[in-house]
Amino acid sequence: MRVRFTFAAVLLLALTVPSAALAEVAPSLLGSGAQLNGNVYDASGTGAGGYNVAWMVGTSGGAATTSISGFYNLTGVPAAAGNGMLMVDSPMLDLHMMRSGATWPDAGVKTYDFAPGRVSTWVNRAFGVPNAGDWEAVDVALYGADASSDVMTDQRIEPGTLGENIVAEPTMALPGSYTTATCNFWSTNFSDEGIELPVALTASSGLLSAGSLTFEEGDAMRTWVNTIWRSGKPGTKIPIVMENFPPTGWVTEFSGYSRLGHKASRGFGASETPFNGVKYVTVPTTAPAGYQYMIGLQHAEGPLYMETAFQVCTLNATSSTIRHGSTIKLSGRIPTASAAGTLPGVSKRVYLYKSTSSTIQPSSWVPSKSWTLVGSFKTSTYGKFTSPKLKPTRSTSYVLRYPGDSRYWQAFTSVRRIKVY
Repeated sequence: MRVRFTFAAVLLLALTVPSAALAEVAPSLLGSGAQLNGNVYDASGTGAGGYNVAWMVGTSGGAATTSISGFYNLTGVPAAAGNGMLMVDSPMLDLHMMRSGATWPDAGVKTYDFAPGRVSTWVNRAFGVPNAGDWEAVDVALYGADASSDVMTDQRIEPGTLGENIVAEPTMALPGSYTTATCNFWSTNFSDEGIELPVALTASSGLLSAGSLTFEEGDAMRTWVNTIWRSGKPGTKIPIVMENFPPTGWVTEFSGYSRLGHKASRGFGASETPFNGVKYVTVPTTAPAGYQYMIGLQHAEGPLYMETAFQVCTLNATSSTIRHGSTIKLSGRIPTASAAGTLPGVSKRVYLYKSTSSTIQPSSWVPSKSWTLVGSFKTSTYGKFTSPKLKPTRSTSYVLRYPGDSRYWQAFTSVRRIKVY
């Protein structure tokens, strides 16, 4: 995750110059600076055309696309003194390769080739382990160094010829010596399970390494939001469960961000994580409704990053306190697939329930007798809704049930209590 976000940030910085043109413009037109070039190959040694190549020094960055033969050329790059980053991304293969901690002068040409080898990799699905076994793909990453920089390769792999319960595919790796490997188990659109291992592997261009990697999902660390529906309003305090972490010495840095443009980003501090523990965090009141708020867990002394999600939704009232005989309307927003910013998604039918006794979310999808169905209506394609007029005769709680889709799970909003006097 960290690597993907870094690469996305570099591409965002480069948007002011079209990537196809950036590789062709002469250095004199872009100002002084270094020229970085080289070739990108696949594991068989064939030139890789259409790959994205990006650089970053501090907060500056730029990008280009490899030619049909795999050649790239980056110009006007500022000097780097142990803080240069050069990244390659293959959307077709979901492959990411990075050099970091690199040094190059303010002028002249520096050549960096990306010619990976392969490492045999095995990943086994866990059976009979609670909160495990539902992954759809894995991300395997290797971290090490060569003579000129730190190197990292991250590749998404899906189960293949041996069935859905095992991955037996080679992982690509840049030439170098590797000391750490991670495996993230992906379910839906985030990874809440992961393994970090010390390794001693060497990779060479175009060759299969003598070493190999094996990951057992049963050994993975896991995290999740420990509420019934993992859904509610901004400002909700939520428990983050950590399971199967090392018994001592593992320090986790906690953070959060909205899926909508990384809004409401927060750091929640660092602490030593017990074998099985709970960390409480509060979803910022500025977290946008209709999107997931992601809680990130970063190993403070290693590369493993995991995250879990809380679906932010709202159920607002025109008034929370009314006189007997008055009416109110409820409105809000729930998550719906494909809706992002100004882009519409899918309209959903939602169901409104009321209760005069309960003040917490129902514990089952079909609420108990203490909850009564008021009615149903459809949201907009952005997940926004407004109820018909409601006329509670006494203090009443309302809650909205919304269906899942390809991106979001089914859930309830937080409860809205209306006081009648």
